[in-house]
Amino acid sequence: MTVRIGNINFSDWTSLHFEDGWSDTFILRVSALACLPPLYYKEPLRRMLTQLEKIRSSASIWIQVDGPGEWFAAEVHNALKNRLPLPYAVTRAGITVHYLDFSSPPTLLYSRPPAPPVSDEVIPDLPLSELRCLQALGRMIKGNDIEIAALAGLDLEKTKTVLADLSCRGLVVYKTGHRLHRRLFRPRQNDLFPLWHILPRGRHLALQSWVVPKGVSFRTRREAYLWQIGSKHRRLARLWTAWLQSAWPWPGYGPAGAKCAFRVRA
Repeated sequence: MTVRIGNINFSDWTSLHFEDGWSDTFILRVSALACLPPLYYKEPLRRMLTQLEKIRSSASIWIQVDGPGEWFAAEVHNALKNRLPLPYAVTRAGITVHYLDFSSPPTLLYSRPPAPPVSDEVIPDLPLSELRCLQALGRMIKGNDIEIAALAGLDLEKTKTVLADLSCRGLVVYKTGHRLHRRLFRPRQNDLFPLWHILPRGRHLALQSWVVPKGVSFRTRREAYLWQIGSKHRRLARLWTAWLQSAWPWPGYGPAGAKCAFRVRA
């Protein structure tokens, strides 16, 4: 049940009963396959929790990571160390959180606190394949269907079908855009060939899926060195994860059955 505090939506809320009282714990659910490296969650979370602290100072945060293996949850925890203004705990989905899992002692109240209001914001229930393509383009800004398929973890034919559907609904567009330059004040040039671009409505849905509210800056979600888009180096970097997954003895999985959930930054 999505709850809302100020302009911030959280996946859920609970009051955990510990020996000395009740917590006021907000839940954020994170997917390891959402096309976003674990390090990148620290910026929007820090901004969100700074706002939450002003409204509800007794709050604590429980981040639940949905994904096979323990690597992604551990990296999210490491990325957030000493960077959030409120106590937080990071666990895999389905794991019970304990008092000592929190980064610092959470505020405990004598009685169970009132639940926050349920969010009235309508969040479209997109098929997972569509959401993955939007998330991939939300990081890439623009790219071809082969690159999107590699980053979204989908096969090429499925990706082409999904992108065509998203285009019909005004979420992405296939066009020849302007090249991104390394330095400012360069003459405007067009890309050498058409690419898929994410549109504002599609970008909004991608940000919603990463639990980023309106008004919270999240520019670091974008790939580094965007001026390399269209180059051989960037193409190889975007295809690298798909090549790596195909090299494991178990299709799409790494050691101990841990799916390759990371994404290339270069």
